[in-house]
Amino acid sequence: MKNDLAGQAYLGLGIGAVYSNKLDDAKADFEKVATMDTDPTDLIRAGRSLLDAKKYADSLVWFQKAIDFPNVPDPIKQIAQKDKDRAQAMLPKK
Repeated sequence: MKNDLAGQAYLGLGIGAVYSNKLDDAKADFEKVATMDTDPTDLIRAGRSLLDAKKYADSLVWFQKAIDFPNVPDPIKQIAQKDKDRAQAMLPKK
């Protein structure tokens, strides 16, 4: 439970860092979320904050981590996949 709460705190710090345009800090905070938190929806929230900040490629990592999370329920996996598809569609075409 302590790690879950700490992970949620790092999620908040990471989201704040995204909107302050401190992407290295955000990535470090989100990595802590991925290792401490047992809720895959927090990884989706991390990805969505990057998506909102138009960091589409960076958001893909977090949606994939949510999909790959151990024992993730299918509905959560589907949400993460839809967000990942949306981010992928927003990437500039080469």
